Amino acid sequence: MDINDVIRIARAHGSHWFDAAALRFFRGRVLPTVYEGPGGIFFVSSEQYSDQTPRRYTVRKFKPEDGDVDTVGAFNELTKLEAVKLARRCAAEVIEPSAPHEVTTTEAAPMLPTGEDDFVRALRAEGVEEPERLARTLRRLAARHHRNQERRCNGDYPFNGDLECPCGDMVHKLTGGLCDDCRNEAAITAACKPWGIVPIFGGDPRGCTVKLKVPSGTTDDWGREGLCVPIAA
Repeated sequence: MDINDVIRIARAHGSHWFDAAALRFFRGRVLPTVYEGPGGIFFVSSEQYSDQTPRRYTVRKFKPEDGDVDTVGAFNELTKLEAVKLARRCAAEVIEPSAPHEVTTTEAAPMLPTGEDDFVRALRAEGVEEPERLARTLRRLAARHHRNQERRCNGDYPFNGDLECPCGDMVHKLTGGLCDDCRNEAAITAACKPWGIVPIFGGDPRGCTVKLKVPSGTTDDWGREGLCVPIAA
């Protein structure tokens, strides 16, 4: 399998990960070599956010059964050689989904599968009261956050307005001086705060854009940053 096979399969599943608009927004490139082995299928991408920042590399895992692409390890922090070595090693190793993953807390926490029921159970395990209600709220807000990042990539996010949001976007007075992204992220942060949960926001719509750093340190993403919020349909 080469990268053209990966792109073809991903698009057949309806994935927009390899769309030209998404790659162009992040100044993204995809290396042609694909690494296959007992550990799965891996490739290397790179992004450069501006002329003032260096081009850095990221290892990605491709799942042909559904066309999804996951990030492995650090995002946009590796050199090309480091990323290639990691991709080769990941392909050669079998990583059990249920195995404990090292996290940046006093003790390691098990990796939990992502899904609506599992997400609710994960919130309950963190001591959240009425975890179903919080899960519904976060999934709805995360879906909106994901759509906004897609719009930014496609160049159709509204920037015109009368006032400037603290993030730099131009917004209308009727929005209270905050752009939709900032208001949405504030709502997610407020919903998580009573339970000691800190949201992590990302701008790449090709993956999860809202993750949760929970008190136990449990993670379910390849980057081991936090729990992914499964977005509402």
